[in-house]
Amino acid sequence: MVHKFLATVILFFGFCGLSMAGGHLENEKTPERFIQYYFDAFNAQNQSKLDTVFTKPFQRVRKGEIVSYDSWQDFIDFDLIKNTGWKRSVINETQVIFNGDKTAIIRVSFSRLGESDEIVANGEVAYILVKPDSQWKIASALLPGSIPISKEDD
Repeated sequence: MVHKFLATVILFFGFCGLSMAGGHLENEKTPERFIQYYFDAFNAQNQSKLDTVFTKPFQRVRKGEIVSYDSWQDFIDFDLIKNTGWKRSVINETQVIFNGDKTAIIRVSFSRLGESDEIVANGEVAYILVKPDSQWKIASALLPGSIPISKEDD
C-alpha cells in the first residue's frame, strides 16, 4: 500500500514538474489552451516560456506588409507596450478557424488592461500555429498596426 502511494506521489510530481518546466504539457494541447499558455507567458514576461512559443523565424503581417523576426525579442517590445499603460492582457474570445494535426488558425479577440484593470486597448489577431514536433508554436500573426507591440508600431 505504501509503495502504491509513493508511486502515485512520484508520478504526480513528475507531471507537475513537466508542466512547470516550460509548460510543455500545455503546449501540446488544443490551440485554445496553447494561446492561453502564450498569453500567460506574455503577461508574466517569462522569457523561457516565450522561447517555446514562437517559430524561428517568426512572421507578422502588419498593414499588408510581411515582417520577419529572428526571435520573439525582436518582435515584442515590452517597454513600448508598458508605455501605453499596459499591465496585462486578457483573452475575450477565441475562434478556431482551422485545426489540423500540424497546423491551426485561431482568431483571438483580446484586451489590454491597465493598473486598475481598465481597458487601455482592444484588438483582434489571427495566429497561424504549427506543430513541428509535439508542441504548438506561433508561426505568423496578423495583428493590426493600431495595437503597439514592436518597434515598427512606434
